[in-house]
Amino acid sequence: MHLPLRVAASRVGMGTTPFKMLCRQAGLRRWPHRRVASVRKLLAACEALAEEPSERGWLFARWRDHLAAIPPGQMTAEAERLRLWLAKYPPTTSQRA
Repeated sequence: MHLPLRVAASRVGMGTTPFKMLCRQAGLRRWPHRRVASVRKLLAACEALAEEPSERGWLFARWRDHLAAIPPGQMTAEAERLRLWLAKYPPTTSQRA
C-alpha cells in the first residue's frame, strides 16, 4: 500500500482496472497510497520538530508517538488537524535573533 496503484498493479502483472476490482472485492474501497505518504511526511516533520530545544519540542514528540501508532492507510481526526495546522503554519527553518 506504499506504492501508487499503477505500480502495484504492474508488479502483480495486472492492469489497473482489474486490480481495482479485486481490491474492492476484498473490501478496500480506495487505494491508500496518498494517505500513507501523507502520514509518513507528517511523521517526518514531527520527528524533526521534536528535536527542537524549544518549548514546543515535547509537543511534537507526543505527536510523533501518536502518528507512529496509526496503522498504515489510516488518518485520525487529530492527525488530520495537525496536518492542516502544519500546512497553514509551516515551521520556519531560520532562527530569529
